[in-house]
Amino acid sequence: MTVTPAVLAAVIVGLVILLAYAQTANAQEFDSGDLTVSTNQFSDKVRYFARAIASAEGYGIPNAIPTLANNPGDLVIPGWTGATLGAEGISVLDADDLNNPLPPNGGWYRLFHQLQFIVDGTSRVYNLDMSIEQMAERWTDTQTDAWASNVATYLGTTPGATLRSQLT
Repeated sequence: MTVTPAVLAAVIVGLVILLAYAQTANAQEFDSGDLTVSTNQFSDKVRYFARAIASAEGYGIPNAIPTLANNPGDLVIPGWTGATLGAEGISVLDADDLNNPLPPNGGWYRLFHQLQFIVDGTSRVYNLDMSIEQMAERWTDTQTDAWASNVATYLGTTPGATLRSQLT
């Protein structure tokens, strides 16, 4: 099969647009606090919601900032003294596995923990009565409707669904 210059150009333009979106999405407001929750205490619902967020953030897309930063939630951690990426200062975290999150600085662990703050009622930013749409308004500064829609679609619900209905 021969690839024409026009087809190659169209593919490159599409990839540039996709990467630009993934790299310009702003990070969410983050709760800092005690990171002592045992990794086996994260519920299946927390883990599934985390996967929905990671998908909406572009985690897993080659060269996207969340992927490069081992940071599926695109988190900007207050007081972070380690490496960062992008204009937003996305925290570069330790590479960890969805099924084996590494406290305290594994990317999945940090995302699970952020969601656990919501479940526990200790988040200063989010609460269980918020909808996915309301969460999106604080989680990302750009394309909040698309983020909410992507998360909701992944979860099999609507952007108006409450966090309580998805996390507890």
